[in-house]
Amino acid sequence: MSLQTTPAKAFTLPRAAGMKGDTVLVETYEQVVAEIARHGGTSAIWAGPDCAELYFLSGRRNPTPVLWEALSGADRDPRRILNWVESAGVRVVVINHTDPTPSGPMPALLENELRRRFPYSRTVDAFEVRWAEESEPVRPSVVESHTALLD
Repeated sequence: MSLQTTPAKAFTLPRAAGMKGDTVLVETYEQVVAEIARHGGTSAIWAGPDCAELYFLSGRRNPTPVLWEALSGADRDPRRILNWVESAGVRVVVINHTDPTPSGPMPALLENELRRRFPYSRTVDAFEVRWAEESEPVRPSVVESHTALLD
């Protein structure tokens, strides 16, 4: 007999070896970490609000002193966070849209500026993974390449 009401799945992430969790949760975190790896190189990431687990699971450094925004005081200021993100050369950010989070929603100023600076994205469940540069070069369409030859 088991008290667990949802199917459990083992993580395949090296940093979570031996851990099991709800199947949907495990698959979500594994997809988010894969997106971080795909677009972030080895650089630090920024994830929030309240996403300390992503630093651990992805093996990436947090460029800020903030783990839980509700406990961070002045370090929660969007301008400070944006400065740390820029100074650390962050290439990937993760916006947590889980509702509610202990710290409440992300300030609109921070969310809008992160979206501007990191224009590419993929949404995985409640996580919006954003990055600054396309991973693969964008190839011109046939029409564009023929037009370029005429110029």
